[in-house]
Amino acid sequence: MKKTLSLVLILVMVIGMFVGCTSNESVNPTNTDQSSSEPSDPKFDGVIKMGAVLPLTGPSAESGIACKQGLLIGEAEVNAAGGIKIDGKSYEVKIIMEDDAGSPDQSVSAAEKLLTKDGVSVLFTGCLSSSSLAIMDICDKYPDVLFTTIECTSDNFSKIISENPERYFNFYKPYYGSTDYGAAFGEFVADMSEKGIIDFSNKTVAYMVEDTDAGRSVIPACEAALEKFCGGSTTVAVEVVPQGHTDFYSQINKFKSLDPDVVLTFFVPLNSGVAYVKQTKEIGTEWTDVAIVYPLKAGFIEQTGQNSEGLFWFPQQADFENNPEVKAFAEKVYETFPDAGLNAMHVSSYIGVGMVKEAIEKAGTTNARDGLAEAYGNLDYQSINGRYVFKDDHTSLAGPDYLAITVAQVQDQHSNVVWPENAAFSEPVPQK
Repeated sequence: MKKTLSLVLILVMVIGMFVGCTSNESVNPTNTDQSSSEPSDPKFDGVIKMGAVLPLTGPSAESGIACKQGLLIGEAEVNAAGGIKIDGKSYEVKIIMEDDAGSPDQSVSAAEKLLTKDGVSVLFTGCLSSSSLAIMDICDKYPDVLFTTIECTSDNFSKIISENPERYFNFYKPYYGSTDYGAAFGEFVADMSEKGIIDFSNKTVAYMVEDTDAGRSVIPACEAALEKFCGGSTTVAVEVVPQGHTDFYSQINKFKSLDPDVVLTFFVPLNSGVAYVKQTKEIGTEWTDVAIVYPLKAGFIEQTGQNSEGLFWFPQQADFENNPEVKAFAEKVYETFPDAGLNAMHVSSYIGVGMVKEAIEKAGTTNARDGLAEAYGNLDYQSINGRYVFKDDHTSLAGPDYLAITVAQVQDQHSNVVWPENAAFSEPVPQK
């Protein structure tokens, strides 16, 4: 009997330890009930609830989890500093997260829940263009709410807002656009060709992108930029693959038969980028690879090893090695989330909280119609990673004085900024 009782007690303890460990992974740094409208600390006069729709599961989960962690660090920092000040009162920030698994349909459902049941004043629409565009379609139903993306690149935001600015007065996209990516790619290829780093003598390019709005829209942007900076180019192939795709052998062999000068790839999930890089080395290719997004993900160099040596990629938007402020933020991420897969999404989401805080305090309200949307659009926000200023189309200015797009190259298992020259920490070298 005693033996049986002891076994039961041990089992209960083990289960308790397991449940405790599991719940700790999802607890935010402030340890508050995010759904409550009551402040967790009596020093606050009230609560400002914000929502975020993120891909916490699915092929883009590493991006969504990074955004969640960045938002929570921003929330904790704001609250530790006394919250958001309006008319002499202090308000606690509570950010409620919903998972959309990277599905636009689920994004809308998650957003509706946050907007109706939870009553958020600000909604972060996420880090995927397709999901944010889906949520954008309902923003006019909630004119009192400020909608803002975290990281989205599609140029469709600019087009849609420009065509109907009154409908989308409360929606903003503080990040680069596909046109910005294209401009950087075209100018970079032109500079590297002139210096003999890239052989662009045939002016031929093949594109491999994920089947997302952001992936598809980057192709015409790059083609237009090559026309401007290189006097034109020939697109020899375009391959659009499902998000999370990992078997590239047929596409790589097709490209190999066409012998392009440059291959541009665009994937968000880390596993897609790792698979592509390894498979190109396995097959053996002679073109110059230029990648967008995936090399900035935590673990990329570790998982690709020497296979990624020499790879050019952008945007190197979060230089965790050479930017002191970003480096210090990285330490804060690891202090709060020791197992974090550190990437640029941590930085962008953290910055987003600071931008919203400043806009609310300048407007003196959490209501988009009563001045918050206008205050947000008029921000000139100097962050740890660049200066955020919105254009008339509610998207961010990109350039050396604003959000700079820098190109990195993997050299000796480190990603070093090599372009533009005034921002470079290393000299570019030809890919082997």
